[in-house]
Amino acid sequence: MKFGVRKPSLKKSIKARTTGKIKRKVKSSVNPLYGKKGMGYVNNPKRAVYNKVYNKTTVGINPLSKLSTPSHTSTKTSSIKSDQAIGYMKKEKKQETVPVRNPVEKWIRRVIRRDDSDTKIITRTVITEQYTVKEMLDIQEEARSCLHTYNQSMRYLTDTLNAEVFFPRLQEAEESLSTLVSLTQNHSFLVAEGDNVIEAQNRLLEEKENIIKQFVHTHFSESIKGADRLKTDRGRRNRLKSNYNELSTYFSDLPQSTVEMINTIWNSVIPEKDLINKK
Repeated sequence: MKFGVRKPSLKKSIKARTTGKIKRKVKSSVNPLYGKKGMGYVNNPKRAVYNKVYNKTTVGINPLSKLSTPSHTSTKTSSIKSDQAIGYMKKEKKQETVPVRNPVEKWIRRVIRRDDSDTKIITRTVITEQYTVKEMLDIQEEARSCLHTYNQSMRYLTDTLNAEVFFPRLQEAEESLSTLVSLTQNHSFLVAEGDNVIEAQNRLLEEKENIIKQFVHTHFSESIKGADRLKTDRGRRNRLKSNYNELSTYFSDLPQSTVEMINTIWNSVIPEKDLINKK
């Protein structure tokens, strides 16, 4: 790990302000999550940790600036105060019906405006959301954690052939995505990510049955291959029944149509009387 002053590069400094700036704008327009704080830990945790340590142990010298300062320059006192400062506030105009209490106003309304009503409609600006910097950071961290959990779970779904891994991870992906959608809906400063996670949730719900079916077929094929490698018929039957029982454990969480589909597939290698329908 490097310590001390980083080697300045005029070429890289200029490129970051020209070509690099254009590329970042293009990527941001395609992927709304690009450049968001915390995405480095999601996409490449090893590199993110390295960069964090590198920026803490070295000092950057900007050849385009007259004053060189460490890249991690920050004042602890100001950061502590900023935690308590208001970082985001959302205001909305709302109409309210209130009684007319002023006698002069009542007289004017009745005589001049010919309005006999003792109530009036007023518009007030009210604060609907307000967060300190610390609260915003905590909410953003929770959102990043949910996104990381979702991405990790979806990777497991495509890699595993173990039912004891697949179904809990599928549920974990649903729950983390649901929490992320709730966060973006309840906290408007996260709205930039909201549309994408809502679309991801809708896709997951639409494709959930197909994802399960694909896993079931792959799991069944691998079970047959594994059983065929055994020497005795009894061993093959026991292996197949064991693999089927792995799936049957989760029947209570599956739609009836999916359970019937699983039983139909496995009925070709296991007698129907041995099939367990726990739905």
